[in-house]
Amino acid sequence: FESFVRNCPVDVKPQLPAIIRSALAFMKYDPNYSYDSDDEDDDGDSTDSMEEEYEDDDEYEDEDDDDSWKVRRCAIRTICAVIESSDATTTAALWAEDGVAESLAARFKEREENCRVDVIDALTKLLRNTVRALHNGNSDNSTIATLMKETYIPKRVKKSTTVLKASFSRTERTQTSILYLLTTICFTPQGLGFAPQITAVLTHVASLLSGSGSNSSSPSRSNST
Repeated sequence: FESFVRNCPVDVKPQLPAIIRSALAFMKYDPNYSYDSDDEDDDGDSTDSMEEEYEDDDEYEDEDDDDSWKVRRCAIRTICAVIESSDATTTAALWAEDGVAESLAARFKEREENCRVDVIDALTKLLRNTVRALHNGNSDNSTIATLMKETYIPKRVKKSTTVLKASFSRTERTQTSILYLLTTICFTPQGLGFAPQITAVLTHVASLLSGSGSNSSSPSRSNST
């Protein structure tokens, strides 16, 4: 699907809705691991709950025959290809309820770092394209800007700071991707939010700069394929 989307964008456009649905489904394919179903509710997230979910992660990482992460990563790359090849109209459609934007955000809990970093990077690209479309007046400014300002961005800032605090994400790649995401959020309507959100982000950035937040837990697979 990724190759079709990248190399035949015009021909594949009528099939994009079906491709996106399939990619979003396979992005969650992880038969050997049980995620907390309540984790997708951002309002209920906490660092403790996220770390509890990853307590027994090491025993999964030792299973060499678990290649399900490759399926998830291919699905994420397909979503990324859709984002990168989208025009203003398609970009706006990706913000539909229970669509690409929300689905990517829900996968911050991804246990495999290769997939987790790709998820964060895909969301960063979607935000960047959306901000560009809003600034150029090529998107539904009122609807998307309101959605980002009142609902989506506050939750993403909260989840990003939670990920920065969680022990499972204390690797250079994950932290770098989260910081790129937060940088992109700065250019969205209302930016990072109000004083509490900005203070939380700056606290973690200061911690990373001082080195106190850079103690990394053992990284997951470093496969690049």
